[in-house]
Amino acid sequence: MAKLSHAMKKRPPQSTLKLPATVKGGGGLFLGLLVPLLFLVLVTALIGSLWTAYLERRDQLERFRETLRGNAALVASLNLPISERLMENFSLAVGQPIGAVDAAGSSVFSPGWDGPERELALLACADEAGLARQGASEVLAIPRGQGPGFLVILNRRESWSAWMGWQTGLLFGSLLLLGGLFAFGLARRLVNPLVALAERAPGMDFESLPASLTERGDELGTLARALQQARAEMLTERDKRKQSERLAMLGQIATGLAHEIKNPAAAILVRAQQLEESHGAEANSIRYEAEEILSLVNQWMFIARPESPRRRTGDLIAPLRELSARLEPVLGFRQVSLELDVPTSIELHFDQQRLMQALRNLIDNGLAAMPGGGKLRISVVQGEGRVEVRVADGGQGFSEEALSRFAEPFYSEKEGGMGLGLTLAQGVVEAHGGQIGVENLKLGGAVVTIFLPQMKAEP
Repeated sequence: MAKLSHAMKKRPPQSTLKLPATVKGGGGLFLGLLVPLLFLVLVTALIGSLWTAYLERRDQLERFRETLRGNAALVASLNLPISERLMENFSLAVGQPIGAVDAAGSSVFSPGWDGPERELALLACADEAGLARQGASEVLAIPRGQGPGFLVILNRRESWSAWMGWQTGLLFGSLLLLGGLFAFGLARRLVNPLVALAERAPGMDFESLPASLTERGDELGTLARALQQARAEMLTERDKRKQSERLAMLGQIATGLAHEIKNPAAAILVRAQQLEESHGAEANSIRYEAEEILSLVNQWMFIARPESPRRRTGDLIAPLRELSARLEPVLGFRQVSLELDVPTSIELHFDQQRLMQALRNLIDNGLAAMPGGGKLRISVVQGEGRVEVRVADGGQGFSEEALSRFAEPFYSEKEGGMGLGLTLAQGVVEAHGGQIGVENLKLGGAVVTIFLPQMKAEP
């Protein structure tokens, strides 16, 4: 026990992983997306509104030209004299101040023209395009239809918003509103999933991510699925680390106890063999219990320090029959009948001691599954290149959790069980290049099947 105490003292303390605090908010990314999008919407709406205003302004000038042409044609057809009264009438009909400028520079204007605007009219007449602007005023001029000279029309743009017109302003406001809502929705659609991932990523504190994230077909969905897979792998690695730590601890315990247990157990076993002739049943029971103790120690040592099986070519059926014969007292005490459905012999290249130990663990599990007695059946079938060994019991079968955690170290549904029997059996079978499977029978009970390849002996 001194070795055990020393081993326990030397055990290093378990390390803990410190994770960063949960990420919250996400306002920086949200604003970083929203502000550029809103700026883009604003510029796009402004450019669109200005272009619309330009088109409206061009159409307005063209309407003014058509109005002046119509007035000039009217003056020419009626041979009306150019007068201030005539210009006033035209101005009332059109709704804009109108004037006339002859070739000598003389001018007649309707009421509403000021001095600078009359000077602007002379500049429009001299302009090749017939247009002059100054401040908020602009004057358009076209040649008169009768004689030299021009008809001019004045338009005052009182403000920038009035120059744009209410239609253009409405268009600009609508584009800005719809674009702002679109930018806000797009930013939230991108930021909300990232915030949800950021809140869960540091500690992987989630059972599963929402389907709204994992089922997305874009890069965010790929990121969510990768995060979920990383969490599953992390949990798997954590479980493996825990199992490794527990197995290491078991190895230390096994090493410390092996010497103290083996010597007295071996002495009990020898004494039981000596008493077989005089006390057959009692000696067999004592021998079985001593072998159980040695078997348990050997299992611990095998798990603590796994070694390659020492295989020899031999018959599989003979040691299996011997094992069943040695278990008869225990089977009788448990009120369990053992049925062997095996051929006469099967040649196999295997480690007899370890394989029989694995089969014994499966038999012990079958006995534990039938506390009130029942029937245990062992069958061996030789197939193409492999041997199948089936151990079936008449118990209640494995639970769903036990099936999913089959052969997991230290997991057991038996009261007082250590959860190492199936782990050892799986390790022995896999060391022989085989496989082990488990299933529940439809009529009740469970069956564990061992698949062993019939490997030839190495030369």
